[in-house]
Amino acid sequence: MTDLEENKQSEQHTLSTSSVDKLQEKWKETFKLTLTEELSIIPVDISKINDESINAFIKDLHQTLVSEHNSVIKRLTIDFSWCSVLSNKGIAQFVIYLQELIKGLESLSIEFQGCNDISDEGIQQIGVNVGKIETLKNLSLSFWGCNQISNHGLNQFSADLSQQLKGLENFSLNVTKCHMITDYGVKQIISNIFKSPMPLTHLSLNFLGCTSITDESMNHFGVIVNERPKNLESLTLDLSECYQISNQGIKDLISSISNSLKDLKALSLTFWGLSEITDEAITYLASEISSNLKNVQQLTINLSKCGLVTDTGFRELVFNIGSNMKNLRDLTLCFEGTKLSDQLMELLSFDFGQTLKNLTKLSLDFSACIKITNEGIIQFSKKIFPHLKNLESLTLNFTGCEELTDKGFQQMRTVICHHLKTLSKLSLSFLGCNKITCIEIEQLALEISHNLKELQSLNLNFLMCGEVNSQVQTEVKKTLEFIPDLKLLFTSFEDD
Repeated sequence: MTDLEENKQSEQHTLSTSSVDKLQEKWKETFKLTLTEELSIIPVDISKINDESINAFIKDLHQTLVSEHNSVIKRLTIDFSWCSVLSNKGIAQFVIYLQELIKGLESLSIEFQGCNDISDEGIQQIGVNVGKIETLKNLSLSFWGCNQISNHGLNQFSADLSQQLKGLENFSLNVTKCHMITDYGVKQIISNIFKSPMPLTHLSLNFLGCTSITDESMNHFGVIVNERPKNLESLTLDLSECYQISNQGIKDLISSISNSLKDLKALSLTFWGLSEITDEAITYLASEISSNLKNVQQLTINLSKCGLVTDTGFRELVFNIGSNMKNLRDLTLCFEGTKLSDQLMELLSFDFGQTLKNLTKLSLDFSACIKITNEGIIQFSKKIFPHLKNLESLTLNFTGCEELTDKGFQQMRTVICHHLKTLSKLSLSFLGCNKITCIEIEQLALEISHNLKELQSLNLNFLMCGEVNSQVQTEVKKTLEFIPDLKLLFTSFEDD
């Protein structure tokens, strides 16, 4: 670095901890401020957060920056969740002050979850003014449950952002439970994003619970992406509870992703509760993704509560992933509340264990898969874990699998503790598995202490398991006290 570059960097230094502490003292009854790599602002008392207070605060923040020789904030996170008295007018003034007074922002995240008074007027003002922050590279906005936002507002908002933020690389939008949004709104935002000059590499769209969305949106996604593909490296789509989406919609979506977004390194698709999709859609998804997206290193597929998908669809999914996606390092599969059986557990373990030896992170959710028994978990454990020598993080969820007993649990914990010695993070949930006893849980703790010396984080949930009580939790905690991040939930009160 040259002397000139060093001088320039020193002239634009970031906000100091001491200044944040002074600002915190003034606003301690309203906001909690945390300064790490970013400045985080969360409510202390939402009853004190209103149009006047948020705008007074942003002015004070600006004055603090000025007093520090025009310091900059490069990363800012603000949580206005459930601040229900915030109005369109207040939000509009806030984002005007934000873009005018806070210079140098590169990353901005704002949560408006549960702010029920925000309507099209408010979201349009957010689009116009946030769009003027030319330095932004990362933007995350959540309007979870803002039911007054309609297609019109979403269209104007996304149009303003996409045309003005010519340097935006990472964009995340959450419109969960915004029930007024239909296919028209989804098509507009997809068009605005993919036809924009933004150099996006990471895109996340959450439409959970937008129940008016149909196959029409999926078809439009395919058309636009095929016409104007972005050089996306990461794509996250949550279509949970969009009940009108069928096999054809999923196939249109997957076809465009697999054929037009071949630079993807991370892909997350959540289809929780899509009651119309069947093995046909999952088989197509498995074949297309595994054949065309061979560069993907991080993959999440959530088929929870997809009641019409059977072992046939699950088998095709796992077989294709295991056979073709050799670059995978991070895999998450969610099968909560599905018809997954013992037979498929054995097939799953063969495909994973033999072919995905380079995995460093694995997360599997089998919660409420009531067909899984000891036999399934034993075969699964014996055939998968001995092969995953590079695994650093493992998450397993068997919540509500009531047929599991000590026999199956014993086999699993023995194999994990003896073969996965590179683990630094482990999370196990057997909530509601009331045939697992405290003897086996205490034995798990002993085996972990003897074998998993590299563990830095451990999360164990045995709530509602047999005779497990606070005394057992205390003993387990003593055994595992060498682990820095330890979370135990054995009784109704979580141990901190």
